[in-house]
Amino acid sequence: MSDGGARQRVQTEAERVALAIELARMQALTRNEIWGLSVGPTEYAFQTYDPADGSWRVLDEPPFVPWRADDGLLFAVRAELGQRADADGNDDGAAPPSARKDDDDAEFPSIAILPGGEITPFEFVVSSGDLPSWSARSDGIGRVLATPQGASEAPSTRVR
Repeated sequence: MSDGGARQRVQTEAERVALAIELARMQALTRNEIWGLSVGPTEYAFQTYDPADGSWRVLDEPPFVPWRADDGLLFAVRAELGQRADADGNDDGAAPPSARKDDDDAEFPSIAILPGGEITPFEFVVSSGDLPSWSARSDGIGRVLATPQGASEAPSTRVR
């Protein structure tokens, strides 16, 4: 794949993630549920919280099916929930391992989406080798934006 095609893939994936998180936010609000997004180096999955037993369940319904990157894309997330995973799958250890797994082995989410529309402030980075990275980010209240890494918010990449 050409360098231009690979660059476009990175941007497109960041924009897709931003849109998916906004859709999940709307679903959490509509269903009055707590949702989450668990992120690994090459995959991510949306989850719902079951207050009856305190577990997280991975969603497997369109458009919220677990997603695995292809063609060398890598994901990393920085969030204020206590876990920070990098593209190598390492985390800073802020959240204890017992808080990251439940009895069903679903990971504790990197990003929480509350029924009131609030979301964990986060930056979800999409990268591929030496190409410029893109990120989807939110301050926790405003809409999720997809922007080139290191750039300020650009209206043309705003998810509406």
